[in-house]
Amino acid sequence: MFFGRYIAIIAQLAIAGSMLAKKKVNETVGTLRTDNVTFMIILVFIVYIFAALTFFPALPLTDCRTSVNLDVRYSERRERNG
Repeated sequence: MFFGRYIAIIAQLAIAGSMLAKKKVNETVGTLRTDNVTFMIILVFIVYIFAALTFFPALPLTDCRTSVNLDVRYSERRERNG
């Protein structure tokens, strides 16, 4: 566990080092600029979508669980009463 923490740090530093070693290329028409408002809005929107997809699926599951429990209770009562 102690070394596992450092392996991840070393891997991240290796990736950063390889990105620093790359040659800088000139900006073209297809280059995505990251220093403007449009990029910021798109980034925030994507982060909100991932957050919603992470947390919101738990909300419908509570309704499904409740309805399944009610259906089971109803069927058990119906079997007992005949």
